[in-house]
Amino acid sequence: ENGVRSPLFIRWPGHLEPREVTTPTDAVDLAPTLLDLAGVRAAKDSPPMDGSSFLARLEGQEDPPPAAAIFNYAHRGWLTSGPPY
Repeated sequence: ENGVRSPLFIRWPGHLEPREVTTPTDAVDLAPTLLDLAGVRAAKDSPPMDGSSFLARLEGQEDPPPAAAIFNYAHRGWLTSGPPY
Protein backbone atom coordinates (compact mmCIF):
# COMPACT_ATOMS: atom_id res chain seq x y z
CA GLU A 1 0.00 0.00 0.00
CA ASN A 2 2.94 2.36 -0.29
CA GLY A 3 2.55 5.21 -2.76
CA VAL A 4 0.26 8.10 -3.51
CA ARG A 5 -3.37 7.62 -4.40
CA SER A 6 -5.17 10.40 -6.22
CA PRO A 7 -8.81 10.14 -7.17
CA LEU A 8 -9.83 10.60 -10.80
CA PHE A 9 -13.42 11.17 -11.82
CA ILE A 10 -14.45 10.57 -15.42
CA ARG A 11 -18.00 11.32 -16.48
CA TRP A 12 -19.33 10.61 -19.97
CA PRO A 13 -23.12 10.17 -19.88
CA GLY A 14 -24.42 7.73 -22.47
CA HIS A 15 -20.99 6.18 -23.00
CA LEU A 16 -19.61 5.04 -19.65
CA GLU A 17 -21.65 3.50 -16.86
CA PRO A 18 -20.91 4.72 -13.32
CA ARG A 19 -18.52 2.35 -11.57
CA GLU A 20 -15.61 2.30 -9.18
CA VAL A 21 -12.33 1.14 -10.69
CA THR A 22 -9.64 0.32 -8.14
CA THR A 23 -6.95 -1.04 -10.46
CA PRO A 24 -3.84 1.16 -10.19
CA THR A 25 -2.93 3.33 -13.13
CA ASP A 26 -0.54 6.21 -13.69
CA ALA A 27 -0.78 9.76 -15.04
CA VAL A 28 1.10 8.70 -18.20
CA ASP A 29 -1.92 6.49 -19.03
CA LEU A 30 -4.27 9.48 -19.42
CA ALA A 31 -3.07 10.61 -22.87
CA PRO A 32 -3.27 7.12 -24.45
CA THR A 33 -6.73 6.66 -22.91
CA LEU A 34 -8.06 9.99 -24.19
CA LEU A 35 -6.66 9.26 -27.65
CA ASP A 36 -8.29 5.83 -27.53
CA LEU A 37 -11.63 7.40 -26.54
CA ALA A 38 -11.35 9.84 -29.46
CA GLY A 39 -10.51 7.03 -31.89
CA VAL A 40 -7.13 8.56 -32.73
CA ARG A 41 -4.45 6.10 -33.82
CA ALA A 42 -0.75 6.87 -33.84
CA ALA A 43 1.03 7.08 -37.18
CA LYS A 44 3.15 4.05 -38.03
CA ASP A 45 6.38 6.07 -37.87
CA SER A 46 5.60 7.90 -34.59
CA PRO A 47 7.64 7.01 -31.49
CA PRO A 48 5.89 4.86 -28.86
CA MET A 49 3.98 6.66 -26.13
CA ASP A 50 4.64 6.17 -22.46
CA GLY A 51 1.71 4.56 -20.71
CA SER A 52 -1.20 2.56 -22.04
CA SER A 53 -4.92 3.09 -22.42
CA PHE A 54 -7.18 2.05 -19.56
CA LEU A 55 -10.35 2.38 -21.64
CA ALA A 56 -11.16 -1.32 -21.18
CA ARG A 57 -11.26 -0.78 -17.40
CA LEU A 58 -13.57 2.22 -17.81
CA GLU A 59 -15.89 0.13 -19.97
CA GLY A 60 -15.99 -2.65 -17.35
CA GLN A 61 -14.00 -5.17 -19.36
CA GLU A 62 -11.41 -7.47 -17.86
CA ASP A 63 -8.03 -5.88 -17.27
CA PRO A 64 -5.08 -7.00 -19.36
CA PRO A 65 -1.93 -7.81 -17.39
CA PRO A 66 -0.01 -4.64 -16.44
CA ALA A 67 2.65 -3.61 -18.95
CA ALA A 68 4.96 -2.22 -16.27
CA ALA A 69 5.19 -1.73 -12.53
CA ILE A 70 3.94 1.57 -11.13
CA PHE A 71 6.02 3.10 -8.38
CA ASN A 72 6.80 6.43 -6.73
CA TYR A 73 10.32 7.52 -5.94
CA ALA A 74 11.65 10.54 -4.08
CA HIS A 75 15.32 11.32 -4.52
CA ARG A 76 17.06 12.79 -1.44
CA GLY A 77 18.14 15.77 -3.54
CA TRP A 78 14.50 16.70 -4.11
CA LEU A 79 13.92 17.40 -0.42
CA THR A 80 14.16 21.08 0.45
CA SER A 81 14.11 20.81 4.23
CA GLY A 82 14.11 18.32 7.05
CA PRO A 83 16.57 15.75 8.31
CA PRO A 84 18.57 13.66 5.85
CA TYR A 85 17.27 10.14 5.21
